[in-house]
Amino acid sequence: TLARDGATVVAVDVPAAGFLRRDLYLGEAWLAGAADAPPSQPAASPEGPDAGLRTGPGQLRGTVVAADGGTPLADVEVRIGNAAPARTNARGEWTLAGAPSGTRMLEVRAPGYAPVRRPVDVVGGVPPVSVELVRLSAMLDTLRVVAPALSSFARSGFDLRRRTYAMGRYYTAADLTKYPLHDVSDFFVYVPGMGLDGDTLSMRGTFSETCHPSLFLNGHFIANATTDVLNTFVRPGEVAGIEVYRATQAPPQFRFGMMSDCGSVVIWTR
Repeated sequence: TLARDGATVVAVDVPAAGFLRRDLYLGEAWLAGAADAPPSQPAASPEGPDAGLRTGPGQLRGTVVAADGGTPLADVEVRIGNAAPARTNARGEWTLAGAPSGTRMLEVRAPGYAPVRRPVDVVGGVPPVSVELVRLSAMLDTLRVVAPALSSFARSGFDLRRRTYAMGRYYTAADLTKYPLHDVSDFFVYVPGMGLDGDTLSMRGTFSETCHPSLFLNGHFIANATTDVLNTFVRPGEVAGIEVYRATQAPPQFRFGMMSDCGSVVIWTR
């Protein structure tokens, strides 16, 4: 049932040899306030900010430090899926109590640092988890942007294309609320013909089984955009609309290379 839905997506990095063994632990997760959740679990209003919040019998703890120097980082958000997040203290320590058990994806985020997502086993006796965050300045070269102001979503043409251009798939902000999303990239698991290939969006190509679509944010092409970059700059609640086109179906302004074997994904923010 929905209240005991313990399903999760676990991302792993498969080595070049093409083989990886990873033990997966099955666990439990309850919808907070559901009828079959333990009485000790907090209730959640179906209309409130905690709607869809998951709880469980698990507990996990660890530390977060800066990769350059190992300095403990305070007030860093640590969470597992749709469970309530924890924040690090002044010593970089955190504890997730009442978390869904089993193998889960741990997510660690802090302003100015690249987010970290890694699988963890929320089981008894597991040692503390140590996470190092890398400053974005250490990953990205200095970039100077000279461009006119972005057009608002109302002037983007999204609604007109949705009504008159039948070649793509169109999703509104209301559509995204139907899914348990923590990151924008999570949504593409539910889009027919799409998914995640490691840290990159993927879809079926014209001449290949899978390919990486061109990504446009508010009408601007984003080169070599990974899911971590996308999730850092766009949160699910900021999305106003998403357009998904297969190869050769995208309007000319949303194509990167006219002979591309892959399609395009266009994301508009509020």
